[in-house]
Amino acid sequence: MNPNNTTINDKFYGTMKSVDVSLKFGFLGLGMGGCSIAAECATVKTPDNKSPYTAILVNTNLKDFEKIKARGRESIHEVRLSGYEGGAGRDIDKGEQAFVENEEVVIQSIQRNFSDRDFVWVVAGLGGGTGTGAILAAIDTLYRNGFEGRFGLILTLPRNSEGGNVLGNAIERFQDIASAMEHMGAILVVDNQKLYNEYLEENASSSIDNFLKYCNSYVADTLHELNVVTNSFAPFGAEHFDASEFENLIKTPGFISLSKLKLTNAPDLDNDSTFSNRLSSAVVDGVLSDGYDFNKTERAAVSVITNENEAKKLFNLKFTNKMELIMDTYAPKASEKPIATYLNPGLSGINFYMVFAGLGLPKRITQIQHKVIEFDESNQEEQKDEVLESLSLFTRNKKEKAKPAPTGSLFTKKDVSSSQDPVQKPDRSSLFKR
Repeated sequence: MNPNNTTINDKFYGTMKSVDVSLKFGFLGLGMGGCSIAAECATVKTPDNKSPYTAILVNTNLKDFEKIKARGRESIHEVRLSGYEGGAGRDIDKGEQAFVENEEVVIQSIQRNFSDRDFVWVVAGLGGGTGTGAILAAIDTLYRNGFEGRFGLILTLPRNSEGGNVLGNAIERFQDIASAMEHMGAILVVDNQKLYNEYLEENASSSIDNFLKYCNSYVADTLHELNVVTNSFAPFGAEHFDASEFENLIKTPGFISLSKLKLTNAPDLDNDSTFSNRLSSAVVDGVLSDGYDFNKTERAAVSVITNENEAKKLFNLKFTNKMELIMDTYAPKASEKPIATYLNPGLSGINFYMVFAGLGLPKRITQIQHKVIEFDESNQEEQKDEVLESLSLFTRNKKEKAKPAPTGSLFTKKDVSSSQDPVQKPDRSSLFKR
């Protein structure tokens, strides 16, 4: 993956033995894709081996639960949609019906397991049957059951190679979600095509299963790091991006873009073209999705974390001024855009975390829509089968058969027209109609 990105495996915690999260997240996973990400988020551990997050996994296909292997984990709870154990077969109407028929069971699990949660993420892979189908009903369920203003969405976009039906399902649901997004919190898009392209560059010999596992961990680690930064590291300067500001940011309606950058050493601020270019590229490229119009940013924040030695060299007025210029470029209309600096003992290098909220749809949605149109137009074209066409035009010049000789006189014909009814052929036309 992009070497600029930093993950928990890169000694994110430094020498800290315990950390506090800003918000207690709950993750409502829908379908195979959504359940996989939600389960991964719920397995995140702090340095003192605590699990700060809770997940409810809602699915039809029993085999999918077995793949996740979620049983026995105290922070993960399964809800099986009874009557649909075989799955939804990429039928979003069937997926929605499965959720609606089992809504009471889902509500009971939400009340039991999310009662202490500050914010809930509804997680679904768009394109399939259960997750894509259930997403609208799940949103309504949270909205009506005490989570109004306290939930957002994590939605994965399918890759181009997954076919017209999958891409069409994703776009169909996005149309409905976009019409109601003013009534919910942030929508975080995970673009599997983007992540796949980046992963392929460095892991061409790996498997698709490893790629999917990597994506799940990447989403979980990114959200957790942001949630820790705002509440665990000691502020170096006067400006701080605290837990309440982070909460306001993720409650902002619209799409949200996350960016990360790791530098080995402090940049030369007197000759910082390389630093500015790398930081700008990190903003535009994003971590999980890209293609946003940042001029529409309503809220933004930058958090910069390093050790004490690097902090003394880097965190000065010149650095602040450089960062403000970059934020003014990418979030000119944002009502809030703090630039917060922190100390993390034992951390090597300098980590930048940038968040932009209140954005419009990413360009990837338009690209998928064009793909769907291409598929639909291709299917509407008449695909002529030359053999079938020639068969339909075939006629025979039948030779008149010699009539058998009558049993009586050679010159007297027997009239049988009134003695036999014509043979009725069975009507098989319904076999060729839908």
